[in-house]
Amino acid sequence: MKTRVFVLVIIFGIVACENKTSMNQNEKDKVIEEVESVLSSYAGGWISLDVNKAFKEYFDTSEDFKYIGVDGTIMNYEDFFNVAKDVFNSYEKAELEFNEKVINVVDEDFVVVSLNFTGSFISPGSKVTFPNCGSTLILNKIGQDWKVIHFHESVQESTFFETKGDFLKD
Repeated sequence: MKTRVFVLVIIFGIVACENKTSMNQNEKDKVIEEVESVLSSYAGGWISLDVNKAFKEYFDTSEDFKYIGVDGTIMNYEDFFNVAKDVFNSYEKAELEFNEKVINVVDEDFVVVSLNFTGSFISPGSKVTFPNCGSTLILNKIGQDWKVIHFHESVQESTFFETKGDFLKD
């Protein structure tokens, strides 16, 4: 498994320097459209606090999946999902907005997505906001389905802030 992650990091480095895919633009656009659908489902699950839609439907749930959290912790899928579930269950509302999205099509079955986003979790009496977060998702087409096989989030925890008040009233 460590070898596979190492190989993915090496591949990512090579791709970042030069992407020489033989795909034409129409083929790339089709892949981008498919991946946009995955990202839309992810965002929809996040906003609705539906942990299954956000983190199960399009995620590789095998032992090969790895998540690197904002504190540098490396987790397998089960640990990651349980943490996400606990967070989602702690709030009543969420917000998510992609500020910037870059989809790098490596080939027809492999994509690297870089995201910059702003989000918040809302409960009665408080709103926890995290602006300008970064995420990297590596997706692999397994069979006919796109699956996130690696997910890395980064944010300076000092940028998190909590505001007191009643944010659930419209």
